[in-house]
Amino acid sequence: MLNDPERLAAMMGRVIAMSGLQIVGTPMVHHFSPHGLTYLMLLAQSHLAVHTWPEYQFMTVDFFTCGDPALGYQACVVLQKAISCAHVAVRSIERYLSSPGENS
Repeated sequence: MLNDPERLAAMMGRVIAMSGLQIVGTPMVHHFSPHGLTYLMLLAQSHLAVHTWPEYQFMTVDFFTCGDPALGYQACVVLQKAISCAHVAVRSIERYLSSPGENS
């Protein structure tokens, strides 16, 4: 999957659908030579970016979501169940926007 654009796109489409996020538009996939992929998906809630390094058996996945943070967390849970890997590291960064006139 780390070097197969169709398999990666299909899996990420299932992850997005199962997590309750909404796809906007068509995914973009770039296949590097000789190997590696970048997959980008615009979401109604923000976006998803996947980068793979098959030669290291490594993949990064960035879900950026707005609104209900539970959707981003759910996407991570669904993704972890969908892939088999030896190690998963999850980092969550909550961003808060201040109201106009407030100090950030």
